[in-house]
Amino acid sequence: MALYTKFRDQKLHSRLLIRHLSATATTTVSPSAILSPSDSSAVLTAKQKSRAALHLLRSENEPSRIVDICRAAALNPSSHLDRNAFSSAISKLSSSQSFSSIRSLVDDLLLSSKNPNPRFVSHAIVLFGHAGMHDDALRAFRSLPSPRSLNALLFACIISNNHSELAKIFREYPTIYGVSLDLETYNTVIKSFAESGTTRSFYSVFDEMLKRKIKSNTTTFCNALEGFYKEQRFDDVEKVLELMRKHDCNPGVSTYNVRILGLTKLGKSEQAKELFGEMLKKKVETLRRHWEFARIQW
Repeated sequence: MALYTKFRDQKLHSRLLIRHLSATATTTVSPSAILSPSDSSAVLTAKQKSRAALHLLRSENEPSRIVDICRAAALNPSSHLDRNAFSSAISKLSSSQSFSSIRSLVDDLLLSSKNPNPRFVSHAIVLFGHAGMHDDALRAFRSLPSPRSLNALLFACIISNNHSELAKIFREYPTIYGVSLDLETYNTVIKSFAESGTTRSFYSVFDEMLKRKIKSNTTTFCNALEGFYKEQRFDDVEKVLELMRKHDCNPGVSTYNVRILGLTKLGKSEQAKELFGEMLKKKVETLRRHWEFARIQW
């Protein structure tokens, strides 16, 4: 009963908070006054601050206010809600080309510590990539070179559509900065091949993985399959499926998902239906959300 009462009170408080935020959204009340009130009885929990920040960001377009909201909420990438808030803020600031505000925000909240937090640095790199600020992403990486930050830098290149730079970083940075490569590194590189129309480079990278004794997983092959379907290289699709069998990686729902959506996007609905039937016959577990796109197309 006590737990129910606590949950009910929290829910009521959240409703009142959202109502209050809606009323103050068009006023000149500072974000810090809302998110960090002086009245001790109105102090918000970390989760309430995150929700409030997200709510305020939805209706805010002024760069300085966006930065103030994020600072007042003391966003932390360890929180899923805060990551959403960061993403919303960076999207809005990028749209208005407020790059100095992005730099100030990310540096202040994620890179200001004398002892950089690996998670914070990696998230900063991705946010800079989201904004297309490659030089700043490089700066963040150099503050703490590691396999984790290297993978974040490669991912930042993908989301900023900078595939040629990704290839250079992949080949040069491990040696320059003494950073080792792991499975995520190779999977990210193969994803870049798939998105840039150069999926046949998969084979050389896969051979390198074997030489380094880095064991591939479903993501490795699914990334390659996605690219080969986009490029309509169906012989290569069969080669990748054979490699999966050879390396004891049995096709599951993720593999069928990539293949069925790949065929559907190419307008090959009948082949997609046949593959779906094969999946059901093999009793591969399906996820409804995976087939929503295909169902609409069929």
